[in-house]
Amino acid sequence: MASPEDSPPSNTAYDPQKDGAKMRFDDAMSYGDYLQVETLLDIQTCHSPAHDEMLFIIQHQTSELWMKLILHELAETRLAFQQGNMPVVFKMLSRISRIFEQLNNQWDVLRTMAPADYTSFRIHWGFHRASSRFIPHDRVYLGQSQPKHAETARTRAPFPQPAGTRT
Repeated sequence: MASPEDSPPSNTAYDPQKDGAKMRFDDAMSYGDYLQVETLLDIQTCHSPAHDEMLFIIQHQTSELWMKLILHELAETRLAFQQGNMPVVFKMLSRISRIFEQLNNQWDVLRTMAPADYTSFRIHWGFHRASSRFIPHDRVYLGQSQPKHAETARTRAPFPQPAGTRT
């Protein structure tokens, strides 16, 4: 049997396309389009001339995205738990734990803002924040039936919002 060193040199270059690799992406969606980067970057709207308002907005928008992911992961965790698929449950709970670490750690950046910096743009909002968002208990419970407090939490009236505000 001949070894590669014994083979005569080939004049043809390796063609990854012959192995199934896609080589042309002219007709494909770009990575930025897939992630909707332009839309994402267009939604940070400052309402004051204060420099730190952008930090505040991005901090809170990314927190909302992480919380959305937590709810997404909890739904899959619940399903896996109900199916008895414990390896997936542990994997998802580990991921959720890391997301909470990320949420906690990102507040270090916001802590660089002094209270006076916050006040410099807060006065431009024209509304008062009535309550923070939260993850409802009934979305966290993994078992077949929900505990009594979960039903109460789900049917309870939402926090009152001041007139003219969105939740």
